[in-house]
Amino acid sequence: MRKLFLTLLLLVTGLSAFAQVTTSGINGIVTADNEEAIGATITAKHVPSGTIYRAITNIDGHYTISGMRSGGPYEVEISYIGFQTEKFSDIQLDLGQNAVINAALHEGSEMLQEVVVVGKVNSTMRSDRSGAVTNLNAQAMAVIPTVGRNMADLMKMTPQSSSASGLAIGGGNYRQSSVTIDGASFNNAFGLGYSPLPGGGTPISLDALDQMTISITPYDVRQSGFTGGGINAVTKSGTNEFKGSAYTYLTSTSLKGSRVGDDSLPVDDGHTNTYGLTFGGPILKDKLFFFVNAEIEDNVTAGPAARAGNGAPPWMTTNHRPQLSELEGLSDYLQKTYGLTTGPWQAYNIKTPAYRLLARVDWNINDNHKFNIRFTRSKRKESKPSSSSRTIGSNLSSTIYGGNQNIYGGQTNYSMAPLGSRYYAEYKFTSFAAELNSTFGIFHNTLRGTYSFQDQPRSTEYNDAAPVIEFVMNDGQDHYPSWAITGDLFTFGNLAQTKNTVITDELNATFGKHNLFAGIQYEHNFAANGYAPAASGYWVYEVTQEQAKNANWAAVMGATPRLFATTYGNNSNNSMFTSEMKTNQWSFYLQDNITWSERFRTSIGVRLELPSYPSLKNNFNEEYYNIDFGGEHFRTDNVPKASVSFSPRIGFNWDITGERKYILRGGTGLFVTLVWDRPLMSPHLPMARSCLRSP
Repeated sequence: MRKLFLTLLLLVTGLSAFAQVTTSGINGIVTADNEEAIGATITAKHVPSGTIYRAITNIDGHYTISGMRSGGPYEVEISYIGFQTEKFSDIQLDLGQNAVINAALHEGSEMLQEVVVVGKVNSTMRSDRSGAVTNLNAQAMAVIPTVGRNMADLMKMTPQSSSASGLAIGGGNYRQSSVTIDGASFNNAFGLGYSPLPGGGTPISLDALDQMTISITPYDVRQSGFTGGGINAVTKSGTNEFKGSAYTYLTSTSLKGSRVGDDSLPVDDGHTNTYGLTFGGPILKDKLFFFVNAEIEDNVTAGPAARAGNGAPPWMTTNHRPQLSELEGLSDYLQKTYGLTTGPWQAYNIKTPAYRLLARVDWNINDNHKFNIRFTRSKRKESKPSSSSRTIGSNLSSTIYGGNQNIYGGQTNYSMAPLGSRYYAEYKFTSFAAELNSTFGIFHNTLRGTYSFQDQPRSTEYNDAAPVIEFVMNDGQDHYPSWAITGDLFTFGNLAQTKNTVITDELNATFGKHNLFAGIQYEHNFAANGYAPAASGYWVYEVTQEQAKNANWAAVMGATPRLFATTYGNNSNNSMFTSEMKTNQWSFYLQDNITWSERFRTSIGVRLELPSYPSLKNNFNEEYYNIDFGGEHFRTDNVPKASVSFSPRIGFNWDITGERKYILRGGTGLFVTLVWDRPLMSPHLPMARSCLRSP
């Protein structure tokens, strides 16, 4: 069984390089009296931070500046000896886009060169992009309504998005999209739930984001790992001015109505209060900057509406079969006898605090070298009722209840479940990103390293390893509906983890009309999964009405249980087994952005991706191979063939009139994404199970 599971996990731990775009750029053509200006100087200044970028036009008058901070405003100055200097101001650069800034210089006085100031540049119409892209800056994100302050709400701003299947962009579902922040993967890599994001959908505060792009068809070979949407975002950076903010968002059940006509309705206490702050500024002016963000949530939700009853049917939400005095007697017995805490049975609140942290440092080493490093961490949890499933190897509902669990199980009006029976689905996410942008003459190099760790364990209010005890009571019709249950069968030993490490190096340079860039990328993935029904032990006892009323729990639990079940590691010490898988991928890409004229540009590129899978030597399971699947037999020591994926792409951008008012964009290409097969996400771990039934 262990060998079989390793093969299944390998199939779902697929490989696909993620879109990684973290900077912006400018390019253009400079002429002097209608001839190519060879050696003209272009100086771009990021006004808030004083960061300087420079370039010199080549023999064709072309220039390119890469690796620039997104956003702005920027001031761009184009100068050429003997000609007037042109200055472009208030320029905003969209993330991942190259703004086109052309200049036609005219001869001026040798001693008094007049400075011509050109107004604001429209970044959308000035971009040389060829695909469908939606850009959002910090100002746009701040005014988008989002009740849950979820990054996915921002992604819906692209016209091609849909709320179907969680969040679908360009068709498909959320698993076909890829999300990166500062180049680091922010994907729901394990695939649980219905959000494309880790951390339960909120891994980072919206107040920490500076720019976001949602790409549907980016013919940029740097971007891969999706067939839906490629979502790239960058975090805020410090500037030469100290800036900070404090904010809070409050909701409460006290703000909800509690009357219908003349009738008053009880409203349980509940609230969601978010408190946050941001602060950034210079450590050394024009040189070294910092930015931090911290956000906490104080979440209190009302517990279940179920209430213990008066002992007489009909059973309903406010009149469950057990009486409160009987349940409290059970809690007292379990605490004194076994040290087990059930917690309250009704009228309780559930606390699910959360936090999100971010710290970033930017360093302008000099005009040719810029470095930044960023760290984020988030943690939140959701409270959920214990599962009604009684599948432990096989469905045991009939054995336990004499019928279906949906009719007679622990989540019906026959039964009560305390706070201790609930479980917390925890969402922990840690991300690290560092990037160095360097210029060496006509060459620009970007070196980036990222790490992402998604951890989704389960926990309980009191004791994760506490045994699960369920009590059933005969209804007089050969059914034994649940009367009370103390825990969840699938929490102890439940684990889902993924780790993603990516190292990328990109080099680009401009030669004549051609802006060439090439990149190489290494990606390492790790996945771990633990799952063991009833790993902490599961006991089912039959109780009578008289025993419950008289709190004779010693007699109940001294009798032979109706059922006992457990799952344990099928190894020498019976320890819990966690299945692990490691995979790698190498990617290489090359692209030529050709500026044919001031009005027409094309991009031609190709991306190659080669995965590598671990060897499954000594993983052959003969028993499984001997099973006949309609005349076919399957081995458990095979792995997918490590073949190279070939993704060519071509795009164009045509300024129809030369006024940057009417732009025609288009292209075609192949994209590779991670393939999910959700049925395989329910693993059959190498575990042994014991299940004893009373006669």
